[in-house]
Amino acid sequence: MLFLVRIRSPLDDWRVTRLCRIFCLILVAQPLGQAAERFDYHSIRKQSMVASQGFYEGELHLRTEGKARPQEMRGFGAGWRGDSHLLWDGLVEESNAVEFDVSEAGRYTLAMQWTLAPDYGVFEVKLNGKVVEPQLDLYSPRVKLANLRDLGGITMKAGAQRLVIKLIRGNPKAQKFRGKGYLYGLDYLEANRSFAQISQAREDQVHGRGPV
Repeated sequence: MLFLVRIRSPLDDWRVTRLCRIFCLILVAQPLGQAAERFDYHSIRKQSMVASQGFYEGELHLRTEGKARPQEMRGFGAGWRGDSHLLWDGLVEESNAVEFDVSEAGRYTLAMQWTLAPDYGVFEVKLNGKVVEPQLDLYSPRVKLANLRDLGGITMKAGAQRLVIKLIRGNPKAQKFRGKGYLYGLDYLEANRSFAQISQAREDQVHGRGPV
């Protein structure tokens, strides 16, 4: 955008200078605001996107805290849902918590997809206070997806479910992240109501004993 202004006096010069400053602020403010919005990891801390078919992507659907943040994974190959995962780093004995919601109480089958890497640690994972992974070793000499961890059937109440992921040690072969601690990478978790429970609920509905 180009403006031509004729300056006739020192007062006109002052007005033009002030006008130029205003236009500069307008032009600069919007790109800076957009950049800040893209970089603001706080936006992922709210479960703003609805999980699809029981899949809760780490960087999209989990409410997080502390140093957990999304990481782009396209440079490491294919396979990660949304080409990214949730990354966290910490020291031994430190913990990180994430939360997700289920709409109905009942028994669910739970599985978790983790990432492996040379500087990833060994973790204890608890769901709602119960240990579901006593020693989850995420070390690998190269970055890759782990085999899907099937945690079996777990009973959950409707509402928020809290996962606490505690760094308990490092694999002897692992290298420390920045010389101090270790990381984890969580691609997604899958929580689906068990087939037996759905079948029972439908039978109850047919016989007038309640909704599915």
